[in-house]
Amino acid sequence: IGIHKSNVKKTIKIYKDEINNFLKYAGYRYYIDIEDDGDTYKMKLKHQDFDGTLQSGTQHLSYGEKNAFSLVLFMYQAIRDNPDLVVLDDPISSFDRNKKFAILDKLFRGDKSFKDRTVLLMTHDLEPIIDMIHCMPGRFDMPSAWFLELSDGNIIERPITKSDIV
Repeated sequence: IGIHKSNVKKTIKIYKDEINNFLKYAGYRYYIDIEDDGDTYKMKLKHQDFDGTLQSGTQHLSYGEKNAFSLVLFMYQAIRDNPDLVVLDDPISSFDRNKKFAILDKLFRGDKSFKDRTVLLMTHDLEPIIDMIHCMPGRFDMPSAWFLELSDGNIIERPITKSDIV
């Protein structure tokens, strides 16, 4: 039991640091802390300019902040559950350019990310795809990106390559 509790604490610290690094990198002024109540753990949301814990994230976080935070928490859950396929339906279109990049960077780079996993990310927003394929192909090791086109009732898949982006 002692070894298990020690492993749980190490895992919490790793993910707590990862989440807080993401929040800072994305420009959010929040951070999380994980409190140990003996046999249970509680995640507490805190603001850099406020002493104490925020009682409810829903009262303090904007819609976009909630979505960004939820995406990162979802990513960690999906990594833990290890599904064969992860589907993300337009997760970034509502964010500004800097937030989009920070979210994609967190989701697809590093050891604790969707890197090297099968992810279907659907979006109407081509700007992040341009960034990932054309501007920073070395930073995002993307195996493939596709454009779906509806033509005469048929869906045609077309690969997006660096030469497609001018």
